[in-house]
Amino acid sequence: NVKCRALCTTTLSSAEATQIVKRIKNSYSVHLLVDNLPVATKFFIKNKGVQYEHGYRLGFVKKDGSVYINNHLTLVFKYHTVDEKKFRVVGFEVEPSSVDSKYMKVYKAGDACHLKSDNTDAKTHEK
Repeated sequence: NVKCRALCTTTLSSAEATQIVKRIKNSYSVHLLVDNLPVATKFFIKNKGVQYEHGYRLGFVKKDGSVYINNHLTLVFKYHTVDEKKFRVVGFEVEPSSVDSKYMKVYKAGDACHLKSDNTDAKTHEK
């Protein structure tokens, strides 16, 4: 069991970055599976309640035209206990966000991880 881990870091070429920006502008989604269950993004919509969308958006475009990639994922697994050593995954949600890489440092505090930078919360980009 790992509470928090950086899965990868990469530097994109200009062509790769251009392709990703194009895909974000075209509302591309990412799909993940766990035990053959698709991931879902949970939304709260005013006057409609909870809504789910299959997968998660690769990124988003702000009103000023700035494009951001969702480079940080919080994965939420819902499961039933079969017995003391067996569990069955019954739900899989993702909370995607864009975190500026220069603020991304992982510090462990007990059993949890927090993205922090110089004693302040990491700068995240909101839609």
